[in-house]
Amino acid sequence: MKFDFGNTFVAVAPSRSDVFQVEIVTTEKTETRKNSDRVRFQARIIEGAKSGDGEKNCTVRDGFNLPNSGDDYMDGMMARMWMQFFISVGYSQDDIRGKGFDFEKTNDSGAFEYLVGRTGYVKYAPADPENGRQYPNTTWLTADQYAAATNAQDEVSAARSTFGDSVEKILEMD
Repeated sequence: MKFDFGNTFVAVAPSRSDVFQVEIVTTEKTETRKNSDRVRFQARIIEGAKSGDGEKNCTVRDGFNLPNSGDDYMDGMMARMWMQFFISVGYSQDDIRGKGFDFEKTNDSGAFEYLVGRTGYVKYAPADPENGRQYPNTTWLTADQYAAATNAQDEVSAARSTFGDSVEKILEMD
């Protein structure tokens, strides 16, 4: 019997900090230890601004509490995080404001399947318990922010290449 592992992803986190282009592969509604509603998702890495395909198919696990705690400050912060995420995966702010999303239906059949397969961009730093960071740090970015990070990395690489060429020319003169 032959098995198809085409849509099987193991949660292996990237080993280094980078800005990654990712594809959402799973979503699920959960509850935190403090009984807050939360949506978690897993995103597979397509490529990194610095690492190229060195972290390809590693997964970034992330999630956000729902903006329904009753605490205006926390709910506002969660709404901004959700907005940033939705923009990252290709929705416009106007669409989000106009449509809204029914978070209560997250686990209903088909409710959040529209996220699966969408691409987005995330700045990721692994957990670093030795320096007080127990969990990975993620920030969802726009396509333009990802492009800027990629262009900045290309410029660094070009500068290194130019410097290397100059050193070689100086050494040849001796």
